[in-house]
Amino acid sequence: EKNNYNLFVVDSRFKYEIQENNLKAFLNRMVDGIIIYPCESKFSYLKKYGSLMPIVNIMQTPDYTNSYYVSNDSKVYAHQIVNYLTKKGHKKIAIIKYYDKFYPSKLRSKFLREEFIKHGIEYNDSLVFTAGPHTEDGYNIAEKIFAQNIDFTSIICWNDLVAIGVMKYCSDNNIKIPEEISIIGSDNDKQITPYLKIPLTTVHLYKNEIGIKAAEMLFKLINREKIKEKKILFKPFVVERKSVRDIN
Repeated sequence: EKNNYNLFVVDSRFKYEIQENNLKAFLNRMVDGIIIYPCESKFSYLKKYGSLMPIVNIMQTPDYTNSYYVSNDSKVYAHQIVNYLTKKGHKKIAIIKYYDKFYPSKLRSKFLREEFIKHGIEYNDSLVFTAGPHTEDGYNIAEKIFAQNIDFTSIICWNDLVAIGVMKYCSDNNIKIPEEISIIGSDNDKQITPYLKIPLTTVHLYKNEIGIKAAEMLFKLINREKIKEKKILFKPFVVERKSVRDIN
């Protein structure tokens, strides 16, 4: 509104084909610019359409795309979360990740593996699980994890909703948090995580700030102004609450 622009919002339902069709439709409508959250690990179309109209991604994208983007720094995320858990004495850490066709999940997995090695922890594939992003997905994958009787002391969850699902499963099955298992989320949903029965320790990811910066960057591209930083990365940090135990 401040810049006298109309806003169109479309949902690609995390499908590459739908997203490319949406880009074609916007190009035909001759929109001035696009802010996009790429849905899969296919980025060639971003390079193609980025040469035809101003596009800003709100996700880290590979260097070969030559994209403008504003995002959270996945490398900093991985360092913060592994450093925090290891300082609390956790060496046997399970991970609930999202599907690897989704680039941020692939990137997080890469940097988590690197951080495990740096901290002298074995990255055990038998402790890495894949699930959807919702509360019920967390509950269902927790059921599978605990049924395997694997030895671990903490779980890194893809997001806060998954973590809440895991916590609900633990509550239903008399698994005490954090006495028996520690759980850490990701997002820092301030409307929910502090008010849970056991307040959730999580990693703060920037959202509103990313939206604002992406819009500012897009307006500069539209107006052909000089942009100092083509890639802007916010640094996530751990918000400590009550769901992680110090086992030193």
